[in-house]
Amino acid sequence: MGGDRATGIFPSSYSHVAEDLKPKTRGDYSSKLSDDDLELIETLKVEKGSTSLKEIYQLLEQVGDVGGDISISAISKAIKSKLPSGKKYTRKKITQIAAERFTFENMLYTQLFTDYLSSKDVQKIKFFDEAGIKIPNVGTRLYGNSPIGERCVEVVRKKENPNTTLNMLVSLNGVEYFNLIDGATNTAEFFNFFDEAANATDLTTLRPVLEIGDIIVMDNLIVHHYDGGEILEDFLADAGIELLYTPVYSPDLNPIEMCFNKVKMSLNHEYNDLVHNNVKLAGSYAV
Repeated sequence: MGGDRATGIFPSSYSHVAEDLKPKTRGDYSSKLSDDDLELIETLKVEKGSTSLKEIYQLLEQVGDVGGDISISAISKAIKSKLPSGKKYTRKKITQIAAERFTFENMLYTQLFTDYLSSKDVQKIKFFDEAGIKIPNVGTRLYGNSPIGERCVEVVRKKENPNTTLNMLVSLNGVEYFNLIDGATNTAEFFNFFDEAANATDLTTLRPVLEIGDIIVMDNLIVHHYDGGEILEDFLADAGIELLYTPVYSPDLNPIEMCFNKVKMSLNHEYNDLVHNNVKLAGSYAV
């Protein structure tokens, strides 16, 4: 490997020597997995995305074609790019859905609910819900910048302030009506909101917030049901307005949730300073 001893000339470069001496990479052990093994792995991941690499390894030891002659890192590599569907799997936060949502009764009601609303004039459908606003759940930014390899650290307030409840009614026109109250909602505040809304005017359309033929959609919160819900239903019916509940454990069927997300995003950014000094004022601006 040395050069000419007489002249001292080295006919190569040190980078070439380093490349020659670098340990040879091993083979791709994920290639040992048979098509049946890969299909089993993907089935496990489709059925339960949180199935761990160790659990998959143990199952392959028992029933796989490869037996125990495979590493956990090889299984991980196969999951990322070699499963039969051709899809590339990545690790991400789990979206959890309540099992109770899939009872026969609730699935039947869900179908009836969607069929019914799809047959109605979308301009007449309005959605109601409540959301709590309190620090540090709002007014706290979760992402920032720092040098590579270093944590992004900020000193923030962790002590919670008293809860403020945002009651809101939305439609295709945007926010029709809202109010902000101290503390959690209750039946009295629930009624008060709709009493206020029934006497309010939409500042965008200049029409009443609640009109004959409207359909109010809300979730199955306890305060919305029982005696309170029956009284509200009678109150709305007298005004020619229908009350409809979403299926249980189905927040995705109430688009107002996306409105609340936007409000909280604004509180975390545009009104970050104000929300620490005046929650109600910041909440009003964010809406």
